Amino acid sequence: VFCKNLSPLTTEAQLKHALGECGAITKVEFKTIPGTTQMYARVDFFDSAGVAMASGKTGTMLNSVPISVTVLDPMAGAGAATAGLSGLGGIGGFGMGGLGMMGMNTVRAP
Repeated sequence: VFCKNLSPLTTEAQLKHALGECGAITKVEFKTIPGTTQMYARVDFFDSAGVAMASGKTGTMLNSVPISVTVLDPMAGAGAATAGLSGLGGIGGFGMGGLGMMGMNTVRAP
């Protein structure tokens, strides 16, 4: 998962403490958004159950700041987030537009 809106004072130990109840953490890597002083962290879990639980931790207070937890890399950008999903209509493909279009491709008129 990716933890955003982190205080510059946030440590690996604090992140592990905040998210540790979600499952075994295998790696924590801090990064800075280029051109800013904003930092975020990538937190890897041993299994997908940890990722699922950690995703619900948005709003957890850490160093008096509510963190945001997501599975989307903040540096990936919209293009990377939709890569490989063109058949589903990109991110919007999970709504009516993309899946509806897929369904239309498989339905044949008599």
